[in-house]
Amino acid sequence: MQNRDGKRRQLSLAVFIEKQLRLNDTKINLNGFELQRNNQRTQDFFKNYIQKRDNELLPFQIKRYTDERKPQIMQQNSQDFIVVEYVEGGKFLDEIDRITIHTFRKIFQQLIHSVFYLHERQILARCISSQNIYIDQFEDKIFLFEFGFSPACPCNSIYKPNHDIKLIIDIMNDLYQKRSGSNHEFLEFKNKMDNLQRQLPTINIIESYFQLYQLVEGSPSNEKLRQVYTEQWVFDMTEKIRNIDFVQPIPLAVQDNGLDSELTDGEQKTRPELQELAITIFEQQYPNEHTQVGLMLLLQSILYQQTYPIQQVNQSQIQKQHQKMNEINDRRTKISNNYQSISEEFRYIIQPNLEEKQLERQKELIKSYCYYTYYSTYKQLFKAKMKEYKNKKIILFTLEEARICLLLIASIERFKSMDIENIYKSMEIQDKIIKSLAILEKYKPQK
Repeated sequence: MQNRDGKRRQLSLAVFIEKQLRLNDTKINLNGFELQRNNQRTQDFFKNYIQKRDNELLPFQIKRYTDERKPQIMQQNSQDFIVVEYVEGGKFLDEIDRITIHTFRKIFQQLIHSVFYLHERQILARCISSQNIYIDQFEDKIFLFEFGFSPACPCNSIYKPNHDIKLIIDIMNDLYQKRSGSNHEFLEFKNKMDNLQRQLPTINIIESYFQLYQLVEGSPSNEKLRQVYTEQWVFDMTEKIRNIDFVQPIPLAVQDNGLDSELTDGEQKTRPELQELAITIFEQQYPNEHTQVGLMLLLQSILYQQTYPIQQVNQSQIQKQHQKMNEINDRRTKISNNYQSISEEFRYIIQPNLEEKQLERQKELIKSYCYYTYYSTYKQLFKAKMKEYKNKKIILFTLEEARICLLLIASIERFKSMDIENIYKSMEIQDKIIKSLAILEKYKPQK
């Protein structure tokens, strides 16, 4: 059996792929999601697919392929690939060449109901676009491939809870450019959308949604709208936007945290030093998380090996590196030997091994580290501080803590590869680091 990949569409958390299998003289078409590896957001967003909880998929999500009578298709499923139902003639909205007023209306109506369905469940659509909505052209049925708070946020500034209206209008404007013929209904609808878009910056958020739903027949009743779009809903959505997409250490009371001066003196830190400081902070707050500390020490050990290659340093530096590596490995040995709470699987990973010096072994261990921890270590630290601020309205958050949390959340959260270099060298991560440092610049102690 031959396996050929066809069209590929890169999404935030996965790649949507059209495959073609050739079995003897028969061609079999299938669709599927190729998931990003070692990414907690991917696992969260696709959990109902991964756990085969088909009844929990939302009405506008494409269904998993489940026909056991075709094992050659079912066998394509793997840890990183999910086969979904094949849509004959399926296209993304931005791939449509021409559109009739009938299809135009149906797409808008489905968008309206999909967004309302999400809002009822305290979820914003938030990232829908012509690039991630798929359509069955025979049935005029749409599928939302991305939505909610799981895909990476595309916004550069804090948005309002009625940002979803702008996204819907953008999608419909894209489709308007592909209208078939000069039907006056297209222009009439376009004028209504333009009018609503002009009002968005100043109109009340609740009122904006009432006006949106008036644009289409068969929209939810006013009673249902009043049940969903309340002042409490606006407040809750605003809080989610701030806490999930735009978490910032504001305000900060910068203080000396009493850590070893070797770690805290000076502004610039190497990656191993950052990791060492992260371990110190983590141990202070979570002294019984022995497995996590062991895994963090593992990553620090590999960072030292890759940051200070032997051929690029002098004899004195080699001595210091060996001393530091011995200290780290001693700690790993003590942790793996002294705590019964650590499982055998983790013990094997945490225990120092001569094979670690091999590049492939390092990649394997890094993959294990990210698989077991994702970005939870650093996010846990950061969220604990934010919770303290919310509860007490005051926060003792050192500059170094903020730097560690922001930089390492950025690094681990978007981890896509077994290669440690990709964590720190990709343009995406560098951009996050630059933005994070720009935030932290505001909170430097005045000399």
